[in-house]
Amino acid sequence: MTQEIYGTTPATIRTYNWRNREEWSYNQFNPTQQLEIKLRQLEKDSIVAIEHSLEKLRKRDCYDQDGFDYWRKIGTICSQQNLQVVYLEDPRDIQEVERVQKDYKRAKDPLQQYRAQTYLAYLEGIIIPDHVRAQLIAVKPAVAILRNNTALGVSTHPDELQENGLKTWYTKETVEGNFNQNLKILSNPKRKLYSEHMQYLEGLRRKMRALDDECIIPGGQPFARGSWSPELYPKGLFEMYIRTGKEFAGLIEDTSGTAYFKGELRGCKISFEKNYIPHQSTTQAGKGTIYYEGTLDDNSGLCVGTYTIPDDDRAPGITEPFVLELCHYPS
Repeated sequence: MTQEIYGTTPATIRTYNWRNREEWSYNQFNPTQQLEIKLRQLEKDSIVAIEHSLEKLRKRDCYDQDGFDYWRKIGTICSQQNLQVVYLEDPRDIQEVERVQKDYKRAKDPLQQYRAQTYLAYLEGIIIPDHVRAQLIAVKPAVAILRNNTALGVSTHPDELQENGLKTWYTKETVEGNFNQNLKILSNPKRKLYSEHMQYLEGLRRKMRALDDECIIPGGQPFARGSWSPELYPKGLFEMYIRTGKEFAGLIEDTSGTAYFKGELRGCKISFEKNYIPHQSTTQAGKGTIYYEGTLDDNSGLCVGTYTIPDDDRAPGITEPFVLELCHYPS
């Protein structure tokens, strides 16, 4: 039997129509018709894997409380069709998510809030999908229904799934309908959806390294390390790697991805332009040229200055402080 993974976002979706100045809301608390038909066509005693059990969703503090009605309706259909339901959640993951959420609510220091927020995203984007993938391989369900972030995280390892007998399809449940794709095709690096999600996951790993190890590239030897967010240093942590040659140019690695830079280092003045590489950066990375200018203290190796993002069609320009510390002077 061909297995299928459905990724869903059961929640209230709001969009704003700027032309008519109206907010539109959609409640996606019902399975799509395609999914319901699929479930009703399964043979008796077929295994359906669901990410959450209703017992956990009934808890007021549960992080997926919005989806309770959706998952309840899925459970009802499975019961009517005499299907075996297997829950993929790891209770320890649920407990950890709830613990981090409480830490975030209690935190008064911005760094503590940022750490909790980042770790929560890391849990949901990397740790939980890894655990769910292991469960899918063990259970081999006919259909698996997951939160969309989990489904995407699972789909980033299609070879592992197929090597274990899961000939998997990924279907994204949306308000408008379904997006159906073979995971082998979906996971082609040239596909935008796969590429963007892989960069998002890499961004999460970099953010955790910035917090825990105070670095972006493990074992890297940058000529300088700094932050475009001095008041929340790990958030804006970046490393500068100079190419061999006479030019002051090379690569910047930060929590948003990889960027080219080129500029000048003359005496105590430093200036450079930065451009993120699209296929090596998250969707949150700046799209245009970012300009840096600062003054270097030769004795301490510290540089302070400002960076500027010019106006564009999406947002007004900004000028903010940055700080930089030389690890060693370029030869």
